[in-house]
Amino acid sequence: MDAREFLERPKELYKKIGVKMEKIQALRDKMLPKAVNFEKDRVQTSPHDPMPDFAAKVYELDQQIADMCKEYDTALDNVEDVIGRIENENARLVMAKKFLSGKTTGQIEKEMFCSRRSVFYLQSSGLRAVEKILSMKEQEK
Repeated sequence: MDAREFLERPKELYKKIGVKMEKIQALRDKMLPKAVNFEKDRVQTSPHDPMPDFAAKVYELDQQIADMCKEYDTALDNVEDVIGRIENENARLVMAKKFLSGKTTGQIEKEMFCSRRSVFYLQSSGLRAVEKILSMKEQEK
């Protein structure tokens, strides 16, 4: 895994968790009774009740989300640890704003009162430092 993939991992997990939560909400919406008046209509019931299937899917997705949340927390802790090891303070700050706070290059540029080129340079420097830190961690294993 290269530095960018390592740093983007928490964000990717967060997105996947969001997708699964939307699926759960859609299933829960299907389980809720609809406000339809059946007083005058003849109602035909289905021999198969889909509610247990929906409930099982919700339970399974809940378990997957719980596992992904643990993985997300671990990935985020690892990213925070690696960014904290970057020696250059400005590069560390840019990397934290970019990968922990999710800020854009333009936002970082304004907050740090520096040019876009400087932000890109610091980010590149930070990525090289992360690559170095990750390779050192690999050698320790």
